[in-house]
Amino acid sequence: MGFMVRRSLAVLLLAGAMAPLSAAAGGPKVVATIDRALWPLPLASAKDFDRASFAENTAFAQVFLEQTRAFDEGKRTLVVKEVQTASLTRWRTGVEGEIVRNLTQASRGCAGEPLCALAEPIERKNLAKIVAQKTALLQKDYPEWLGAARAFYDAYVAEQMRLAALFPKPTSEILKVTDHELSGSEFPDKTFLLTFDDGPTAAGGETDKLAALMRSNGISANFFVLYDALTRRLAKQGRAEVAALYGQQCLAVHGKEHKPHPALATWKESLVDTQAAVASVTGADKSKIIFRPPYGQRNQEIATFVEGTGGTVVLWNIDSQDWHSRIAAPQTHDRVLTLMLLWRRGIILFHDIHAKAGVALPELIDTAKKTGVTWQPCAKLVASKP
Repeated sequence: MGFMVRRSLAVLLLAGAMAPLSAAAGGPKVVATIDRALWPLPLASAKDFDRASFAENTAFAQVFLEQTRAFDEGKRTLVVKEVQTASLTRWRTGVEGEIVRNLTQASRGCAGEPLCALAEPIERKNLAKIVAQKTALLQKDYPEWLGAARAFYDAYVAEQMRLAALFPKPTSEILKVTDHELSGSEFPDKTFLLTFDDGPTAAGGETDKLAALMRSNGISANFFVLYDALTRRLAKQGRAEVAALYGQQCLAVHGKEHKPHPALATWKESLVDTQAAVASVTGADKSKIIFRPPYGQRNQEIATFVEGTGGTVVLWNIDSQDWHSRIAAPQTHDRVLTLMLLWRRGIILFHDIHAKAGVALPELIDTAKKTGVTWQPCAKLVASKP
């Protein structure tokens, strides 16, 4: 998709052409994408990462501040049945704090660069002033990249605002239901966890390829499995082969079927039975449930039940959108890398039933090696390993 087309789509989105959140889709009609080749500097060192991260946070902050200000002034409307004001405020406060944190951390890593130089510490009260100053530098030095970045963040902020305005009707990954849920924002700087949903595939499919890719690179990821898919694979191969498939990876619960669990009368059975199937492969505790809710939809009752087992609900803050028909594998890579530079830590959502992750990940892993990114060991999240 060309730059001008992307920009036009983003403008339509800002004008209110957003569809209400669908329980069956859970995503925007317009997906934020960008061509990473427009960033003119290398990404081959830790300093390179921090310089690019500072630029991404500046571009994001400018769009975030513009869009939220427009909403406050009544110049921007959100096409939802009812704006959940408390949730939107909570999201805005959290994001603003993350921008301050991320710009501060990035500036330390790219010290000596004119872009990263700060005359005063970044705080909420001076954020708009500093962002305006740094945006002017980016416009002078990297105008083509900045134009594309603004288009990306126009669409991305709209994605996020929409989810926040809806929460908790329905819930999503945008906010936590309890303080114990994990989104990835809790991780140390430049630390990321890879996660894959909806598997396993049949033997020889994408699950096998991704598990092999993880092993060959010394990375452990969390595979959130569906009961139906896992039991089919077990019936055809048996426990030993399935355990060998996942090797040093971790297994966790995605439910019996890929359906929003708050609407399921049998949600408890879905979690318990899937955990039992996981435990039959890993030998883990049958009662402790690590749950990735389909579409991010859960409620207080579900979250409390999961935490009562000694487990937790695992969300994400970097959505690859690899399931979306409107985003190709190279765009998946560019979107994920851009959001890694933006958020500087997090849980990355892929799906092991689609081929895009296998195409995008080798280059992401290579960039991570060069730039000092750490992959969070899956055992730190859940000790469910074959």
